[in-house]
Amino acid sequence: RSFSDGWIIVIDTEASPKTCKGYQPDGAEVNLMRYIGANPTWHILKKGNNRIGYSAEIGAEAVEMSIGFNTKYLGV
Repeated sequence: RSFSDGWIIVIDTEASPKTCKGYQPDGAEVNLMRYIGANPTWHILKKGNNRIGYSAEIGAEAVEMSIGFNTKYLGV
């Protein structure tokens, strides 16, 4: 699956079942789970630094990516 400028991808590994949704620039929601294999390995961010990469067949220098996450129950 490829994405054009303006897409937002939201992966929720806390939900049961886990979800992967895409939001097109016009706000339309797309279920991206059908593009994920039968037994995926889900990334889990750890406290501290996490190294994440991405690639693009063309235009990699123009790709912008940000990652955000919510820490649940840290220190409880």
